[in-house]
Amino acid sequence: MKPEDLGAIRVGAEMQSMKPYMDFEIEGLKKAVISFILGAINNGTLTPEIAFAKWTEFASYVKLQQKIDQRIRIGQSAGQEKPELDFIPKVSYTSNPTT
Repeated sequence: MKPEDLGAIRVGAEMQSMKPYMDFEIEGLKKAVISFILGAINNGTLTPEIAFAKWTEFASYVKLQQKIDQRIRIGQSAGQEKPELDFIPKVSYTSNPTT
């Protein structure tokens, strides 16, 4: 395992522990967008510009959930690759015998 994999594992674990809370909040935001759109349809105030803006907002929430899930999966896969740590230096240190 490379040292940078530890960061991915940590981020994935932190996001996984927060995921239920984030999902709850994001679902609430998505429901608010749908409620707004349905209200605008019922009131006759929905314009193409408003519809585009609200569906773009909705898509952003979906993408946010997907990104959170992706980070969790990356952390999980990094933790399952190799159980041993690999701290091999990238630069070799040699001493100069003439000094």
